[in-house]
Amino acid sequence: MLKKEHTILIAGAQNLIAETFQSVLNSYQSFRVVGVAADLPGLEQSMLSLCPEIVLLDQRLLVNTANGNAVSILLQMRKEHHSSRMILLIDDYQEDFIVSVLKSGAKGYLSKDAGISQLVNSIQAVSRGEIWAERRVLAVCLDHYQKPLQNQQNMSQSREKDALTTREQEVLEYLTNGCSNREIAEQLFISEKTVKTHLYNLFRKLKVTDRLQATLCAFQKAESGSN
Repeated sequence: MLKKEHTILIAGAQNLIAETFQSVLNSYQSFRVVGVAADLPGLEQSMLSLCPEIVLLDQRLLVNTANGNAVSILLQMRKEHHSSRMILLIDDYQEDFIVSVLKSGAKGYLSKDAGISQLVNSIQAVSRGEIWAERRVLAVCLDHYQKPLQNQQNMSQSREKDALTTREQEVLEYLTNGCSNREIAEQLFISEKTVKTHLYNLFRKLKVTDRLQATLCAFQKAESGSN
């Protein structure tokens, strides 16, 4: 069986960095860089025409722009290109900024000084549906969600109809382990369509809108249960 080819778009990086990433990634049989975009208009056009699976997005493209702030740009891109997953390339670590972009739809972040193995691992992880971020950063995200999630949890506990079924709990467990819909279906011997139905139901019950929030909610429940 042929391995799936992961299509990659590089956006906003300086020419040398973009050329280096392109050369390195194209040397892997499972990766193919389909385009390089220099600015936001070019990024939008490339995403429409190429529909890349992964977007390596330079931080400067979000912070040095007159077209809105990073959060609004990412939210709009997630809305219009929900099948593409974005990894932010950062120059320096700023926790508040990282947390805001993860909450806005980015699937991970990577320092431009990272080694080739980290670059490859981050793309592979994000393509599997995982979040590429340090656990302490996820913990900060959790803190941002903790209060509203706790209120939602209390409300859910007061209404039996909002309790997760055994199957939904199983799906959530695989979700927090970074499994894709296909992998969850294979593990539980059900169809991907059924997985999507379970995800829809558990998102509704947890009152979250995406996989990251569901994962954070699961972490929160695990931590509260261990205390």
